[in-house]
Amino acid sequence: MPSAEPSSQMWIVRLKYRSTTVMLHADPVSTVDTLKKELLVALKETCPDGMLEGEPLPESHEAFILAQSKDKHDARKGWDRLDPSSIKGLDDEEQIGRKKRRKSSVERYGATPLKETGMRDDPLLAFKWRPNEKTELGDGFDILDESDDEFDVVLPTFDDEMDEGL
Repeated sequence: MPSAEPSSQMWIVRLKYRSTTVMLHADPVSTVDTLKKELLVALKETCPDGMLEGEPLPESHEAFILAQSKDKHDARKGWDRLDPSSIKGLDDEEQIGRKKRRKSSVERYGATPLKETGMRDDPLLAFKWRPNEKTELGDGFDILDESDDEFDVVLPTFDDEMDEGL
């Protein structure tokens, strides 16, 4: 069940993982953290076995790593990770009396409204997640390197050969 009813002010956010596309309605002033929570809820509702394309779903929304398409019209050009340091206007420190305290990336990034990340309506995002700590890693499963900017996204293509049968 969506947390908000869709309206003309809401954005449609497309999130891709391999060949799966999840479409969510999101308020532009909702946070990145809220989007991750909604993504996890949608995946758990549509994947009751807890697996997406052969991979176990994360237990927490905090495991998700998001990236925005470098070119909205051509996702083959790659992905820019939504990184707290790339978002303008985010302070690394906050003043507490006479002392300054360094904010965590979750505080700086998770609480950032979507519109302040540089997104516009109908963004295409890629997602991946860190494996659950309980997950036993088998052959062929690489531990995600958080600094790795590779996102496994399969984009649909139109083949001329398919058109011949019509």
